[in-house]
Amino acid sequence: MGLAKSGILSEVEFYKMIMLPYEDQPDYLLCDDFKWIENEFFVWIRHDRIEDFVDYFVTKFGKECFDYKSTKADLTIDHVIINMTDLIGHAVDIESVFPKDPRMFSEKIDDHIMWG
Repeated sequence: MGLAKSGILSEVEFYKMIMLPYEDQPDYLLCDDFKWIENEFFVWIRHDRIEDFVDYFVTKFGKECFDYKSTKADLTIDHVIINMTDLIGHAVDIESVFPKDPRMFSEKIDDHIMWG
């Protein structure tokens, strides 16, 4: 586990990017959806938020992630779908943040709420 540019653990910064990127704007999310498909983690970003997503990502993780290797993205009528495993899987243990087994994720959320 490394540190993001902000000095916060990369996994924490990744969680914030997906779940609550702007604490002062809790209803403004960068990603509409996220999930594992086989062994890869994908996010769905609305077209009107892609620039905000890239700006946020570069601010927190740096431009170097884009230099690491090519990242595939799919374009749909409503979203850009990005394979985050390709983009940042070398720097963030994504499965420790968002387990492949959804029951594990809900247990983590319950623990967070319970123990705060």
